[in-house]
This record gives sequence, structure tokens and C-alpha cells, in this order.
Amino acid sequence: MKQRSSLAKKARKVIGLTLTVGSSLLLPERALAEAKNQSSPYRAQVVLDANSEYVLRAIPISNKPVLQPLLAVNRGSLTGLIFGVIDPNKQNANEIDLSLDYTRQLSERVNLSTGYTYTDFHDIKERTQEVYAGISLSTMLNPSIFLYRDFDLVNGTYGEASVSKVLRGLKTILSLGYNDRYFRENSGISHLSTSINLPLRIGKKTGIAGRLSYVRALNREFKNHFTYGLGVNRSL
Repeated sequence: MKQRSSLAKKARKVIGLTLTVGSSLLLPERALAEAKNQSSPYRAQVVLDANSEYVLRAIPISNKPVLQPLLAVNRGSLTGLIFGVIDPNKQNANEIDLSLDYTRQLSERVNLSTGYTYTDFHDIKERTQEVYAGISLSTMLNPSIFLYRDFDLVNGTYGEASVSKVLRGLKTILSLGYNDRYFRENSGISHLSTSINLPLRIGKKTGIAGRLSYVRALNREFKNHFTYGLGVNRSL
């Protein structure tokens, strides 16, 4: 229990298909569509987010501001990601994630994703590995279900079901989390989270985005959290 408690400060999430970190949501859909029409088979994007706290999967990693850079390179169905957390406040939140995502379009509205993530917890000198799989639908509420399995350091499972909708430029996401011994001793529904995102395009290849997020704990092991962030992203 003591080990899990100390490592709980280091939990994180990389979502392969959406390529979202913190507030950025990468570039607006129009910019991504234009990138697909370029002659090169490769697409790349860099993101830098600044967030008021680092709370992922309802687990508080740092209660002070952090920077979260991301580099994503895509070719066809494969996407490689390098994600980091820069902790200027010495909250033991520094980390580096290396991920490989494979997403295949099964039909016009159905996408299947699977992937692998290797994480280096720099401050506590620990490492772990995770695999995940999920399905997403391009329908009115864009529902998705993802399951993540840490098979190394934690040996736990996290699942998340979500829906999203864009109204007047604002993207709203509602998610329900399930935690099965993932940085905790017990299992069950952990939290309900909602976020409001505003992506803005400020150039042909550059965008900024703001985000407000609220996590409502549904288990006594977790707490409520309100966070906000601002990010910049650029397509290369």
C-alpha cells in the first residue's frame, strides 16, 4: 500500500487516437484535414501545454502548475508520441512517455485503436509499461471506450467511457472512469469528469486552445478537482 500511495503521484495517461494532452486538442479539424492532403506521407505536430495542476485519471500528480510538451509523428494508421511533464515546482512530477498507437478505420463511423506506452518516472527512478485498446464511433455524441492495462510496475487496469460534442466552437467531453487496482488497492467506478475546450486557429499551421476541467469523485478514495490550462500547437 505504501508503494502504491507514493507512486499514485505519478499516474498519467496518453490517449493514442485523439492525441490530446492537457488543453491543446492539437489543431482544429480543418487544419488536420489540410495536413492529410499534403504530398508527404508523414504528419507531425508539436504541442506545449501549461496547466494549473496535473490531475489524470482522477489521481492528483501535482497540485501546482506544470508544462506538458508533446511530439506526435503519424504515417497512415501508426502514430508515435513523445510526451513529457516538466515540473518547475519540485512536486516529483517529471516524466517521459514513449507511445506507439495503431488506429484503424473499420468503417465510415467506427475506429479501432490499440497501443503501447513506456513511462519513465524520472524523479522516483521508476519505470513501467502499459498496453491499451479502444473503440470510438463518429456519431452524434462520438462515444468511445478505452481500456488501459499496466503490466509492469502497478499491474492494474483503468477503463474510461466518454462522449463529446462540439457546440459553437466549444468542445465538451464527459467521461466516466473505472479503476481496478490502478495505483490503489480496490476496484470500482472512480470518477466522472467533464471538460470544456476552446481550440482557436491563429495561422495556417498554428493553433491555441484553452480548457476548463472538473473531476467529480465517485469513490471515497478520490477527491474533486478543478483545473484549467492553455496550450499552443503547431503542425510541422
